[in-house]
Amino acid sequence: MLHILSITSPIFLLIAVGYLSVWRGIFKREDMLVLGKLLVDFLLPALVCRAITQFPLQEVLNLRYLAAYGAGSTVALLVGVLYGRWRRMPWPQAALTGMGMSASNTVFVGFPIVSELLGPNAAIAMTLGVLVENLLVVPVVLLLAGRDASLPWQRSLLQSLRTLSRNPIIWAIVAGVACSALEFKLPHVLDRSLQIIGSAAAGVALLMIGGVLVGQRLQDVKLDLPAVVGGKLLLHPLCVLGALALLPAVAPELHQAAILYACMPLPALFSALAQRLGHGGFAATLLVASTVAAFFSVNAWIWVVMHGLG
Repeated sequence: MLHILSITSPIFLLIAVGYLSVWRGIFKREDMLVLGKLLVDFLLPALVCRAITQFPLQEVLNLRYLAAYGAGSTVALLVGVLYGRWRRMPWPQAALTGMGMSASNTVFVGFPIVSELLGPNAAIAMTLGVLVENLLVVPVVLLLAGRDASLPWQRSLLQSLRTLSRNPIIWAIVAGVACSALEFKLPHVLDRSLQIIGSAAAGVALLMIGGVLVGQRLQDVKLDLPAVVGGKLLLHPLCVLGALALLPAVAPELHQAAILYACMPLPALFSALAQRLGHGGFAATLLVASTVAAFFSVNAWIWVVMHGLG
């Protein structure tokens, strides 16, 4: 357990440093928006693109992993939506509840931890997880969130696709897959540049996550808080574990990576999307609670995966 804590503690320590730096006035909360733009537009695309180009196409597009992780995430998403409707939430909030149970902080929290445990396979699993979240979870959430509006589902789907088409991460995935399919090796200067830029992503992201938590308007969500946080940190990895058991087997390292990525807390994208849909306070509560609770649950899941399943 001490070895596990030595891997996870720096992640949550950096989040705490980011929180304290904004709370003590070293940075303004608005500065976190600049860091977020830097991450989304430069650091994360560089990290994802280079990670994909390091592997052959058949490893990048691991259909068994995609099917298992996608199926587990879909089940968790549907459970969250059904729970929200049972609680008589409007469709946008019910859709966010589904996202709260099925979307992980794959890149900024998950990747630094999983890469320490599993090495290069963490990059492949991270890329596949990003694909599931951006091409499955987010479009479904946006589609369901539009049900209370007068827009038909076709119009909502089109808007979702337009939003995705402007996402630099999606274009980084496309570029990386194209290079992998063509077996094109990046020139050393470009490869090294992407490596330098991408290596800064994790540290900047963790500081930003902590800073964004300062000043969040926490909303009392009563019964919904333990249900959604528990769904994210417990139900989601259990759904992925069940899908891995039912579907064709994947490599042991990817099997472990899928469960570990699924047990990570909510992504910062959850809060940003909730602000657009008018449920920022609801999302802020869940984001803070899942990040704090994840320190305990993630360590427990790592022990289970590496000892009980490894």
